[in-house]
Amino acid sequence: LTHVAWGAGGSSGLAAVGQDGSAHHLQLRPEGKLEVLARRQAHDLEVWSVEVSPAFPSLVLTGADDARLLGWDLREPSDAGPALSNRRSHGAGVTALASNVRD
Repeated sequence: LTHVAWGAGGSSGLAAVGQDGSAHHLQLRPEGKLEVLARRQAHDLEVWSVEVSPAFPSLVLTGADDARLLGWDLREPSDAGPALSNRRSHGAGVTALASNVRD
């Protein structure tokens, strides 16, 4: 794992990304165990960052060495493509993400 973010899909959800280009949606069960809800082969190269929007917890953003910023809708099946993609403005890997939520 290279990065983890809480709140994916709800307060007990977790988004995690890894060196193999994958993104995982997990849920912390009441007994303390993690359940894998979905796995996506999100990127072609190592994924460095993941962020969950507090305003839209079903939206997970990932950034990787492939210079792509991808947005995933957790309500969609795990084999669905990204809900959004941006590769035009990144000349190098996307290594950090942050949500900017305004009231």
